[in-house]
Amino acid sequence: RESQRRKQAEESAVTSTEEAVPKTIDRSKFPGGQISVYYATQTGTAESFAQQLEREAPDHGFYVRVVDMEDITVQDFLKATAYGSDDDTTARAIVLAATYGEGEPTDNSNEMVQLLK
Repeated sequence: RESQRRKQAEESAVTSTEEAVPKTIDRSKFPGGQISVYYATQTGTAESFAQQLEREAPDHGFYVRVVDMEDITVQDFLKATAYGSDDDTTARAIVLAATYGEGEPTDNSNEMVQLLK
């Protein structure tokens, strides 16, 4: 229940701008701003780490948005992680990517890896 209340409070602290992208973060609740955590996983380990960051981030002043690499296009990823914003929304991203076998990309990141090559 406590985690549900915390999640609801976090979601209410994020307000969409008129364009709906990017989201404006309530700096009184999240003085560190937003960090997007992108994960690529085969067995769920990277996703678990991403969710742990999401749970712990508010205690350190950050709002974390977790994204499965399978759910984002390369263009959206590059746009979301672009550096050099003139305002206070400079992109921050963490990529948690697992491999399997002899270093092959995970199923949910294969398309992204192929497009980035």
